[in-house]
Amino acid sequence: MVTLGYEAGRVPVPEGNGFVVARDQGLAVTAATYSSSKWPGRAPEGRVLVRVYLGRDGDPLVPGADDEELVRRALDDLGVVTDGLAS
Repeated sequence: MVTLGYEAGRVPVPEGNGFVVARDQGLAVTAATYSSSKWPGRAPEGRVLVRVYLGRDGDPLVPGADDEELVRRALDDLGVVTDGLAS
């Protein structure tokens, strides 16, 4: 799991509290929870807090990945998914 913080407006926020990614999408991200939408006060005013879940059973990325790699994959995959949200 990687937690990311953004200025409001820098990342699209889905209706509801987050999303789940289907296995067939080829992404390391499996789900994301927009904590700042789910729990008011979780992030400062004007900020968005996103908890990104990575990896699936048998996924070779997560067990051997260092923090830098996990953050990079979270950012990359969140970008792919949120591009779809922004469309």
